[in-house]
Amino acid sequence: MANQVVVADATGRRKEASARVRLLAGQGRVVVNGKDVAQYLGRHDLLLDLRKPLGVTETQGKFDVGARARGGGIAGQTGA
Repeated sequence: MANQVVVADATGRRKEASARVRLLAGQGRVVVNGKDVAQYLGRHDLLLDLRKPLGVTETQGKFDVGARARGGGIAGQTGA
């Protein structure tokens, strides 16, 4: 992901959790704190919540997502 063009950069917060997210033109790869999203979250319902915005905007598979999440629990980090 190092040589890709940044499309958007944002910070989100929920409860005690915060996440810095970067969208890059790509093929739909999602990485959270250096791990594949399915490995990081470990729960199918959280994975669906995380991917919902890309599905609604019909952009799933068009962007790579890189995120740094901290604080709170896994559900709070997903919401952030």
